[in-house]
Parts: sequence; structure tokens; C-alpha cells
Amino acid sequence: MFPDYPATKRHLQKEFTAAIRKETKKDPLISLIHVRQSYEGNAFTFTTDDGFSQTGTYKELSTKFEISNDEILKRGPEAYFSRVPQIAKEWVEKESRLLFQMMDEVTERTGNVVNAESKPLSPELILAALDKVAISFDEFGNAILPALVVHPDKLEGMKKEFQKYESDPLFKLKYKLKYKLIIDKKRREWLDRESDRKLVD
Repeated sequence: MFPDYPATKRHLQKEFTAAIRKETKKDPLISLIHVRQSYEGNAFTFTTDDGFSQTGTYKELSTKFEISNDEILKRGPEAYFSRVPQIAKEWVEKESRLLFQMMDEVTERTGNVVNAESKPLSPELILAALDKVAISFDEFGNAILPALVVHPDKLEGMKKEFQKYESDPLFKLKYKLKYKLIIDKKRREWLDRESDRKLVD
């Protein structure tokens, strides 16, 4: 009978999982996602700042890797840890796909969609998108703006649009004025939400 080392195996499993989590957090998009552990149940309910509520069920994300017995004998635990970049890469791809799928479903349902009609991302489209979402503010009244996620294929077109903006003083003035009006409106909406929340509490 071969000896078993459960405490050592638990420690290695914990370190292995932590290494994968650390590697996935290097991705700019995944690093923005806040994680909350749930220890029981198979469903959840979330409510957004603007009052939209939805119930859903957890979805399984998994990836597979293989290590031969010979490699384990030669390299020991390093045989496992050498697979971390590959596992993290596959995990990020799957989690990103699921995230965008869920965002598409929610935005279509709530109507928070700005149709660019195949045009490059421009300052006007960003303002239109900001006007659609709920925005929170910090203790000093500064807007906590949402993250902007751009597909690499669209990045060059966006840069050209913003170069036009930078070279046109009148457009810059109009943009800043529209931006201020939107932020002022969002601040009032946020204050109303905070007041309602305090009344409920």
C-alpha cells in the first residue's frame, strides 16, 4: 500500500488554484470582475443600481489538461504548475465569451443598447452609451465611470475618430458641454437612488 499525503495534496491544490486565479487576473477585462463566493444553492438574484433585477442559475466553466505519469515522476509539482498559463488562457477565453453573452442578453432586455450601425467608436457614441447606463459617484461627487471594452479590430478606427476630436476646438467644447450635462443628470439620478435606499433602510 502506497502512503498518502492528504495535507500536502490540499496545500498543492490550494497553491495551484491560487496560481491560476492570479494568472487570469492579468487579463484587463477579467481583472474588472468582482468575485463573490457562494457556498450553497444553484441560483442567484442580482439588482443593478438602476433597479433592474434578474434571477439566474450558475453556469459551469471548466478546462481540461493532461499530465503523464512520467512527467510527474520527473518534474514533481512543477509538472502541474507549468500548465498554469495554458489553463488560464483557456479560462479567460471561456469566461469572456460568457460575460459578453450575458451582457448582450441583459442589455437587449433592458433596452440599454446603442446601435453604432457599423460606424467606428466615436465620442458621440460614448456619450450616447453613458446616457443609457446608471452611474455611481464617490464621496466627493466624482463620477465612477464604467470601463470601456473595445475589440482590438475596432481600436484603430476609434483612434482616428478621437484624433478628429482632438483637432477640432469647437467639437471639443460641444463634447465637454454634452458630457457635463449627462454627468449632472446622472448625479441627480444617483442622489435620488441613494435617498430612496436610505429611506428603505
